[in-house]
Amino acid sequence: MKVLSNDSRINLFSFKIKSPQELKSNLVHVNSDLNKNLTFAELSIYGPGILVRQFELPHLKLSEISDALRLEASEVFSIPHKEISLSYQIMGDFTEKIKGIYVALPKKTVKEYLSCFEAVKIIPIKLTAEIIKLTSSFLYENNSLKSNFCIL
Repeated sequence: MKVLSNDSRINLFSFKIKSPQELKSNLVHVNSDLNKNLTFAELSIYGPGILVRQFELPHLKLSEISDALRLEASEVFSIPHKEISLSYQIMGDFTEKIKGIYVALPKKTVKEYLSCFEAVKIIPIKLTAEIIKLTSSFLYENNSLKSNFCIL
């Protein structure tokens, strides 16, 4: 956990967490420091509870892309596709295939993370995969590499 704000009216925390249980234990330590008006948090998740993958699909409608990725993630997590929370970004629209990257995790897990924050009255402002956060930070700091960077 990192404290990101120096403002006397606002707390801003950043958590790097593997599970909702780990978040709960971290929030116990934070709860005593909540003497300011507003408290926000960003959460980056790592480990087997979150899936980050590249994809390459034939040209499909946007709703079909989402469905295809959700089905793939449901196989990984062994749960029904309707129980998957998903976000994706198309990285290139080529003549034969659409390429991109997606992040998925079970909706139940998302709800568990959010209920941890609700219990201590912290407002989540960002929930992402740790690898995406690190990559974004790297590209932000190294602007000249943006056009030459690829994820393997």
